[in-house]
Amino acid sequence: MTMLASLALLLGALSACDNDSDDDATSSTSSEEETTSDMSSPTDGEEDEDDGDEPEEESVNESDAPEVDPSNGIDDGDKSSTMVISGTVEEGVEAGCLVLTHDGTTYGLYGEKDESVVYAGAEVTLSGHVDKGIFGTCQQGTPFVITDAENK
Repeated sequence: MTMLASLALLLGALSACDNDSDDDATSSTSSEEETTSDMSSPTDGEEDEDDGDEPEEESVNESDAPEVDPSNGIDDGDKSSTMVISGTVEEGVEAGCLVLTHDGTTYGLYGEKDESVVYAGAEVTLSGHVDKGIFGTCQQGTPFVITDAENK
């Protein structure tokens, strides 16, 4: 008898849960119908009124638009700012990127580099300059544009 009462109680609880989900589905459907009816477009002959709900498009002044540098940010720079760094070239955290640490500063290596001289593990002396305007995928170290490279 106890088992039969437990089964009846369980069935009653399950049917109550089922009724709650039907109510949710009904309210969800009616909510969707209201939203859809709000989004109706004007028919032929009706004017589209500005009800103030949508933000107006702002005009963009072309002089405010950012300038795109086709050199990918690499600037030959002022030759008077040329510096010499040396150390062991290491692989960067991103594939294909090389870095070198000199006097406690890590430099990301950019520019035309002779791959027989500048490669991961090579001891090198590099001439070049810092160019903080470089945008690339390496995102590691201070950007250093190599103008000359020698093995140590």
